[in-house]
Amino acid sequence: QHSKIAKMAPRTKILFCLLLLNFYLAAAQFSINYAATDSCDATQYYDVASLSCESCTGANSEPSPGGFSCACQAGFELTADIGSSQVTCADCVAPAVTSEDGWGCVSCGAGTAVDPTTRRCNPCPAGQIAVERATNGTLTGQRDCVACVGDTVPNAAGDRCVRCHQSFVEVSGGTCDCATPNQVLGGICFTSAKIGTSPPFDFTWDSDTRQSYYIEDYLQAASLGCTPDTGATDTQRNLTACQLLGNLCVLRLYNRNNDGTSTEDGCTLYLTLRDDNGDNVGTVQDWKVAMPWLYYDHQLNDVSEVLSDTEITTKFTFSAASESSKLALVVAAYSLSGEFVGIKDVTGGLLQLCKDSTTRLDAAYVFGTTYSQSCQLNVQDFWNSSSYQQMEFYDMYYRYPDDSTLFAIPVLITNVQYSGIDNSGSDQTRWQLVRRFFLVDSIGGKTAVDGDPQVVRYASSFSISVQLRAGNREGEIYPPLVRITYSEASLDDYVANAKATVSFSVSYEMSTSTYERDVQIAIGVLSALAILWAMFVSTSSWRRRIGAQMVDCTSLLKFIVLSFGPLGNAFFLVAMGAALSWLLFFKRQDQVYLLLPTPAQENTFIIYLSVACGLKCLEMMHFLFTQMTIDIFFIDWERPRGKTMDVEGGNGKSQSVSMWRTYFVANEWNEIQTTRKSNTVFQLFAVLLFMNVVGFENLTTTDPRGYLVTDSEQYVGGYSKLLRFGMMSTVYLVVAIVQWLFFTFFYERFVEDKLGQFVDLCSMANVSVFIMANTHFGYYIHGRSVHGQADTGIQEMYEMLVREEENRCGQRGLLPNTDNQTFEMSLPHKLRDQYDSIIKPLQQQAAAARGQNRPRAGGGNTTSAGVDINQQVDAYKKLNKYLAAFIDHSRPDIDYIVKDKMFLERLLDMEFLETTDKGNFYNDDGHSFDAVLFYGNELVLLTFELVVFSVVDLIGQSYVLDAVVTYLISRFISNLRDSGGRKNLAKKTLVDERFLI
Repeated sequence: QHSKIAKMAPRTKILFCLLLLNFYLAAAQFSINYAATDSCDATQYYDVASLSCESCTGANSEPSPGGFSCACQAGFELTADIGSSQVTCADCVAPAVTSEDGWGCVSCGAGTAVDPTTRRCNPCPAGQIAVERATNGTLTGQRDCVACVGDTVPNAAGDRCVRCHQSFVEVSGGTCDCATPNQVLGGICFTSAKIGTSPPFDFTWDSDTRQSYYIEDYLQAASLGCTPDTGATDTQRNLTACQLLGNLCVLRLYNRNNDGTSTEDGCTLYLTLRDDNGDNVGTVQDWKVAMPWLYYDHQLNDVSEVLSDTEITTKFTFSAASESSKLALVVAAYSLSGEFVGIKDVTGGLLQLCKDSTTRLDAAYVFGTTYSQSCQLNVQDFWNSSSYQQMEFYDMYYRYPDDSTLFAIPVLITNVQYSGIDNSGSDQTRWQLVRRFFLVDSIGGKTAVDGDPQVVRYASSFSISVQLRAGNREGEIYPPLVRITYSEASLDDYVANAKATVSFSVSYEMSTSTYERDVQIAIGVLSALAILWAMFVSTSSWRRRIGAQMVDCTSLLKFIVLSFGPLGNAFFLVAMGAALSWLLFFKRQDQVYLLLPTPAQENTFIIYLSVACGLKCLEMMHFLFTQMTIDIFFIDWERPRGKTMDVEGGNGKSQSVSMWRTYFVANEWNEIQTTRKSNTVFQLFAVLLFMNVVGFENLTTTDPRGYLVTDSEQYVGGYSKLLRFGMMSTVYLVVAIVQWLFFTFFYERFVEDKLGQFVDLCSMANVSVFIMANTHFGYYIHGRSVHGQADTGIQEMYEMLVREEENRCGQRGLLPNTDNQTFEMSLPHKLRDQYDSIIKPLQQQAAAARGQNRPRAGGGNTTSAGVDINQQVDAYKKLNKYLAAFIDHSRPDIDYIVKDKMFLERLLDMEFLETTDKGNFYNDDGHSFDAVLFYGNELVLLTFELVVFSVVDLIGQSYVLDAVVTYLISRFISNLRDSGGRKNLAKKTLVDERFLI
């Protein structure tokens, strides 16, 4: 690039540099230098247009008190100000000073004088106001101090006289004087008679004995104001003072540690006044007239009675068009000073400290929506943000659809703990339900009126739980319960700019005792059937097939092992049935009668599924062990074609039979050991496609609406473990069934039948497969060639195939004129004894070699398993001859008959007749030997993978993670089966493992 530039003409180089400079300037024009608002010095103001600190350019001007504009200096009046940085100022001729609004000059009149240093009038004395303008607004030219007389006092700004509080007027007889022995408490004048003898007061705000200026200033005044005068009725109280007293109790989080002592606090004073009040609000005995309702009196109604009340008769529905589809909650709001603010709807995020769109915030009150919201707030905002400086207290109600009736909602503050009361636990007998609450308290922690709060208390956890009435199918509920946990942020947190985690949730629950009982019954029935099946079918069949005569410890152990699979299936079916019932009925209901289980209630389902997973894992271990320990042998029917000629022309040795046919069959068997009827990769990919891409996952959320595609502007609830399992297992099984149907009815018939091909290969290779899955039971593949030989050239092989196609030879079946080549075998005991006598010495020799850690690479006169080659060859020939003679009915001591199994025997996979000296060969459907392969155990593998997929989903809640873990476990099992099967094949067939590719 540099060489190209060097070759340019001078003008071209200049033009090129100008272009680069232009690009640089264009890139830099969007960047500016800015200043923070607090970085300007005393002579500068902050220019909001350029976000920078600038100097005032007008003569005799200076930055305004706010720092965002310019104003005239003291002793100068404004003559022009268009809102820019330049103001026009004129000098006030001494001794005149600048007026209060800055647009004129006045002299200091009566009651005040000029301060030569500041060039301003001194402040007026107490009880007087400064007057510069006439009543009609005309500037008088003089600033006079005027005393407020009669029943008036200066207002907070000091520019107007206003009437003082009525208590001052009454006590003083028409003035604003509260002379001794009367006292001003909380801005109110109380007579000494009203005050009486003051008890010791507790002005602390929390259990750390931190004093609160606000409680100290207003506690006694609120108590006195809420106390009716002698002879007055209970209704004749200062309503605002009573509300304030209640708020002071709530600020202490209802702490009643001073009960039974002479010390008074907001709660003890409130309770004393409440107990002396005999008039109720309506029929509510806990709510006294003219006073706030703070505590539930659990001597009248214990917690369980309050929470099981049936007054709410609204029949809730999931129909979005109905008013009954909303949880209509409102609050009565009060200011810190006790002023009634109004009735407010909780929608719009009133109670949610985490902010979001109105639509998503209001989703919390859609009936049936399990709502959860969490965020982190900047702790400094509790001190700096104006939204947290105006405290409000709330009493919550449920508003009936007729909009004329309210139902009080109980509140449980978990921080409330005092003698006998502990709201943090689960024991309802120790709970104290209350009514009033707040969200953020930035006032109680102040030690001075103009100081910063040492601690701010905030609602870190706010939850509303709604319970559907037990046995009610009309959508009626018990009273909702609000549960609040308060946390504190200190000044240290402020300095560290810490974060405060807050959460808001709405949960719904119902009694699941009926469903749990039904599930337990189902578990009991199916488990009993599973145990009976394992005992009377599986174990009995196994005992017959090993020739056991007595029930011993081995039989008992086998019964336990054989119970794992049926029991695992029983637990899985029950868990899936429960999940499907909720999946089908929860989101399709109109009148609400079914709610999702809470996380605690889901534990039963999780336990069942975990037990199913454990049992299926044990079943898989037993399954792999049995498949990797079967006895198998390849019977070679090939016979020598003649003898070789020796060098002298005489008769030599018989020609040996080629072993490659047997090796070829052994390799094909090795390959089909882990062949399955379904593709695991496709299975998992299809499940991911339907759940994540198509959107079936969105049907498993905890909100009552169900859509495949969700709107980002709408609130979408979290995923229910129960619904996820129900939907996922259904999709998984449907995909598996579709795969099985496709494989069975299309792929096997029109594309490839690997087991059928293996049987054909055996016939072409003239090799039969003799499999003993149990001691006296197994499977036989008759591979004897109808042509009598298989060691032929290509020309002869083609001719043999043509003869078969033209039916010019016998059929391949074991029996004459039949095609059936595969059988189940029930073998005589003598055959097994003879088999063991031949094969056991070799196995013992191999075991001894392994025990001595001899190398297994083979070499010399030993096989790769460490067995003497000559012994193995002799054993192979002997066993091949013996089994071939048995198949040919050439052994007079042992024989067999070919027959069909009865329907019940096929159904139960067992044999009713025991074998002695004569065995039974049962005709099968063409591939019964797949029972010792993965091919014939698809259900075992499929259910295992499904259970693993489900349990991983319980933990990770990610279908991608589920698929990855399931695939890895599936591959591990397949590789383990492949490796173990190969070793077993070499060990039992006497085929050297080095020839198994």
